[in-house]
Amino acid sequence: MRAKNNNQAYTSSINELFALLHIYTKQRINIQKCNTLLLHFYYIRRCFMRKAVFLDRDGTINVEKNYIYDVEDWEWIPDSIKAIKILNQKGFLVFVITNQSGVARGLYSESHVITLHEFINRELERQGAKIDEFYYCPHHPDFTGECDCRKPKTGMVMNAQEKYNLNLKKSYVIGDKLCDIKTGISAGATPILVRTGYGENTLLHIKKSKDMFMSQTVVVAKSLYEATKTIVNGGLG
Repeated sequence: MRAKNNNQAYTSSINELFALLHIYTKQRINIQKCNTLLLHFYYIRRCFMRKAVFLDRDGTINVEKNYIYDVEDWEWIPDSIKAIKILNQKGFLVFVITNQSGVARGLYSESHVITLHEFINRELERQGAKIDEFYYCPHHPDFTGECDCRKPKTGMVMNAQEKYNLNLKKSYVIGDKLCDIKTGISAGATPILVRTGYGENTLLHIKKSKDMFMSQTVVVAKSLYEATKTIVNGGLG
């Protein structure tokens, strides 16, 4: 309810601002008044910025299976649904950001990806949970050239940030691969590495690399559920 009230207050304030702009435009407002209105607008946006959790998909929410696109192959990692529901209840927007190079490789189509995501949300809705939006990258540099959305680039995160007015400093990126961690760091969010999927191998890679910055920056959790408990109860939320 708190998130809903925040949205209503934000919408009300924006409507008030545009009403003032309409009045002042007719009066041929001066530069000082324009600056005051702009400062008011940015203050409103800042006050109502929301926090989010960005989830990798395969290996984080569901059991890792190479190039999954069929609902028959979908298998939830235990307590993933419970974790997403907790995040919903705590006022976080929840997004999936997933690299789907199988599209670029010709293994399946974007319609397969969309159908699977619709299935995931139907499964979640039965348990009172939801993903607010799915973002996927269908590209691969060897097949389609470079893009801005394939992790570890931050295109998917920034699209969500712009659309939902997110405070990335109070947001999290959770995943099992190095590209997820790098995405979180580059976006200014807190990265959390889960040990499911490729997580154990990723953790070993980080330790072997002796990258002190990454070692000190990354939070490690056993699973998505444990990561959620860390966010909510462990002082990260």
